Amino acid sequence: MKNYLIILFLLPILTLSQVKSDSLFEEYESYDNITSILITEYMFSLTDSFIVNLANDDKDLAPIKDILPKMKSMKILVYDGKNKQAPFYTDIKKSLTKNYKILTHVKPSNSNIDFLIDETNDMVNELVLLSDNAYIFLEGNLTMNDVHNMVEKFNK
Repeated sequence: MKNYLIILFLLPILTLSQVKSDSLFEEYESYDNITSILITEYMFSLTDSFIVNLANDDKDLAPIKDILPKMKSMKILVYDGKNKQAPFYTDIKKSLTKNYKILTHVKPSNSNIDFLIDETNDMVNELVLLSDNAYIFLEGNLTMNDVHNMVEKFNK
């Protein structure tokens, strides 16, 4: 009975993080200077072999090839940078309500790149890549080893 109460307590909290990600994506995808891309779990299941084959042919996709079968969804927002409103990076960073762990923060010249994760019980549930002109949200069931291997491949 105690376990059921704990689960009932945690369930709204866990779903809240997904709702925040969804609302952030929905808000920004309506902007004229934003390109939005959503890949659902169903799409990943339909195109698993297609994406893996594409990743075999495309050097830029190769680092994520091994994690694709473990993915649930991918949301991407790309800012064209032409409209000089409030900085994209700062706005998105403020909108991230979860306490993500920072894996890396790179600040070349006058730009920002953050790689953040949310993990539970040694499983990475969410990865966020945030830069001055892009927000990439990956949801899945990855191990830290999966993440490490992906980062290593990007650095090659």
